Amino acid sequence: MWDTLGLIVYAAKMFHEMFEKNTETWCVMRRCLVSNGYGDEAISFFTRFKREGNKLDGEIFKEIFSAYALTGDVKKGLIQFEAMQKDYGIKPSMEHYNDVTKMLATSGHLDEALSFNEKMPVEPSVDVWETLMNFSRVHGDVELGDRCAELVEKLDDTRLDKVSSAGLVANVNYKYNRTNDIDTSRPETDMIYEMLESLQLQMLEMGYVPSTREWRNERVEKENKQEWTFGYKEEVAVVKKLLDSRPRSSVTVISTFRICQDSHDALKLMSEITGRQLIERDSKKFHQFGKGICSGKLVS
Repeated sequence: MWDTLGLIVYAAKMFHEMFEKNTETWCVMRRCLVSNGYGDEAISFFTRFKREGNKLDGEIFKEIFSAYALTGDVKKGLIQFEAMQKDYGIKPSMEHYNDVTKMLATSGHLDEALSFNEKMPVEPSVDVWETLMNFSRVHGDVELGDRCAELVEKLDDTRLDKVSSAGLVANVNYKYNRTNDIDTSRPETDMIYEMLESLQLQMLEMGYVPSTREWRNERVEKENKQEWTFGYKEEVAVVKKLLDSRPRSSVTVISTFRICQDSHDALKLMSEITGRQLIERDSKKFHQFGKGICSGKLVS
């Protein structure tokens, strides 16, 4: 329960206080850490799990590849992939190959990911090529992305129309229309934006500079970029929760998209100005903002 709420500290506390731990409790705690972005801590749990003589299986290695994707330490991740086969006799499944591809591509190691795919002892699945396609486009390698797209289409011509293209278009549209779907006809909208404007003035005085790097929409003129970049859906959602919640209580917002750096910086300052703990759950992890900082580490 605690892990689904993002209260990792409480989940870890309960785990450490358990008199007896079985394989399932270890897996739940490790999965909790990975799903909330705590890669280093998940790796530490993995090391401790091995040291205490517990048996490793294929599912555990999937989690550890995801943990190394978070930390960006792909060399150690590849060492674990080799150890899985040589030391533990676990034959890699296509899911393992896909997870390693994701681990490499997430950190921008696109050439290594491509080489890994091409050297597989089996034919890579459409999921593997789709993973590399998506991350190639995320990292701006259009040529590799298009090459992977051709392979995806060859293996399953429905993927690009029904899954990949739709997801990519939705993500692009989200960047350029983050404030367009706010219902300005609702009475509380004026109050929300009044508070946003007040917060923005204080943030600007504190040295906040809205980022414009993500904007590539020709409809947005240069002089309007600062206005457009403030008021992202994260900030709007947080302000609405602030207005609807009790004084000094924490605020939790859940988003299906990964928070951008600009919103991340803004929420840190908003937590300092309001004196409130702001918890943002994006597509990757929980961010706990308080007193002007984001707690990116598990509190012991």
